[in-house]
Amino acid sequence: MAATAADVRDAARHLGYAVGKAARTLGAEAPADIVERAHEVNEQALNTADHARASLTANYEQIKRDLDVLRGQMLGLGADATEEAKLRLNDGLETLAKRVDALSQDAQVYGGRKIEEAERLIQERPFTSVLVSFGLGMLFAQFFRR
Repeated sequence: MAATAADVRDAARHLGYAVGKAARTLGAEAPADIVERAHEVNEQALNTADHARASLTANYEQIKRDLDVLRGQMLGLGADATEEAKLRLNDGLETLAKRVDALSQDAQVYGGRKIEEAERLIQERPFTSVLVSFGLGMLFAQFFRR
């Protein structure tokens, strides 16, 4: 089952709560900069999820329109133009394949940048990263306990 943007948003909120709860469980309030960074990470996750959803929706709608155009072209052709229809269909499929390849490459580049950014954040704030990891561990432990 695919995760929706709402699922990602809810998971990010739960993560923020789990990090705060973990800090209180350890007997100390989380320093303000850690709490602020946790909120920033939470907001960034929400923005990334919204951006991904919007991008996928736009791509899906464009592909639907392209397929509708191809379908209309196929229906408009008569029996005498079967060979031409096959050529147009192949051209359309090649165009769609190129578009999907380009979108895939864009997604890989975007994902690579986000991974590099996450690695940089972990190196800059190792304590925050440990707390977030601990919070995720607590969250997963709660899911698997039930």
